[in-house]
Amino acid sequence: MPLVFLLYLTVSTAQPLTFSVCEFVSLSVSQSVRMSAVLALQTEVDPRALEYFRKGEALIGTAKEYSEEQQLYFAKAVEIAPAFAPARHNLGLVYLKRGKLDEALVQLQELLKLDPKNVSARLLCADIWAQKQDLDRAAEELEQVLEIQPDKLDVIEQLGNIRVRQKRFAEAVPLLQKAASGPESGPDVHFNLGLAFENLGRKDDSLSSYLLFLQQVPDDPQANLAAGLLLKDKGDKQGAVRHLLKAYSPTEPDPAIAEELGNLYLDLGKEEEARKYLAQANTDSPVTLANLGIAAKRQKQYPQAEAQFRAALAKDAANADIWAHLADVLAAQKKDDEALQAYQKALDLKPGDFDNLFNLGSVYANLGRNPEAQKAFEQALKVDPKSGRNHLYLAVVLDRQDQGTAARNHYLSALANGADEPQAHFRLAILYSRERNVDEALKHLAVAFERQADKYLPMVLDELKNIHSDLDAIRYTKAFADLMAKYERR
Repeated sequence: MPLVFLLYLTVSTAQPLTFSVCEFVSLSVSQSVRMSAVLALQTEVDPRALEYFRKGEALIGTAKEYSEEQQLYFAKAVEIAPAFAPARHNLGLVYLKRGKLDEALVQLQELLKLDPKNVSARLLCADIWAQKQDLDRAAEELEQVLEIQPDKLDVIEQLGNIRVRQKRFAEAVPLLQKAASGPESGPDVHFNLGLAFENLGRKDDSLSSYLLFLQQVPDDPQANLAAGLLLKDKGDKQGAVRHLLKAYSPTEPDPAIAEELGNLYLDLGKEEEARKYLAQANTDSPVTLANLGIAAKRQKQYPQAEAQFRAALAKDAANADIWAHLADVLAAQKKDDEALQAYQKALDLKPGDFDNLFNLGSVYANLGRNPEAQKAFEQALKVDPKSGRNHLYLAVVLDRQDQGTAARNHYLSALANGADEPQAHFRLAILYSRERNVDEALKHLAVAFERQADKYLPMVLDELKNIHSDLDAIRYTKAFADLMAKYERR
């Protein structure tokens, strides 16, 4: 009666392959093998080969499985009977498990000459080529398998994985999508789909795939990092933080992830958290140092902020933005001369920057250096003619220099461009009164009182003590008397 050779040798080489900080591909082209071997009459196999084969087979499932002894038995069987396919298969498998890839490949290729449609042998060959980094040949073997079994989803997935490793992402996507449609598909297919989509610029599809993966493997750091960065790109800062925190390891902090978290917390206005993570980022980076300074600046910890900005400038002295931040904290500490120098340095590096011109003018104005302030505000006006706050500040310094008509026009421009401040209305009331424009003077004074009577009513009362007042044009009118009475009673 015929003998049945039952081969229970198994191999599994699945492992994650790291491509970058947030990329891996799970590759497992070799399958668990349970082979019902060819049926062979005892007369068809040399009895000596059969005896050695049985000795090797007897070691399956024991401590000597894949041992040198088992290798020798199967090798002897092949030596005696070169066409004995089960012996070649098992010898190739033992070589593979013992890390002898070239020897395994020889046996499996000889087996394929005997049996070109041997799916197990082709899968093992694909595994070997993949381990040898010859992905083209690995893919060829898998394509041969799919010609024999076109709906074998696990092989379709492995071919898709190889296409990802080859950076042939457009070819990988349909393969992985088909694999993902199967009821037995695991989470890795969604990760690799996410990776392929991301490299094709299909960010929404990529994010969806990563999130599907994370439904099954919620704490995976690489997938959480990828999802976090994609959510950041979409503007979902809270979602980005949620995933990046899962990607971050406090025991083995990654400076790049720490920097992402720090910057996101800074954008979210959570300065304490921002400083915590930025301190664990690359503090040799001027950008990290500057962001630490910005967090301290927002917390009004100006000396600490100044120190961070100066440290950043020591590494990047040509960064206009850092000079501007340094100027801000110097101004906040009333270090006016240093602040002026820092703003000017920022403007030397970035000429025509509106914010730096405006802030330079503000420091000059606070120092009472009105002509210099006027010059800075006028330069800023050329950059942004519709800045209400710049019109307002320019009006103030013109007003101080008794340039009433020009001041009035800029106060009006301030109101027209969104800087609807009580101060502008009060000064317009004064200027219109000087011009004897009673209606406009009373209109703006009423607004100033309505907005901030506690400040401007005492100022008007003091002005009325003067024999000759800027309010002479309106002080004797009934409307003015009614307005004063209304607010004096409060």
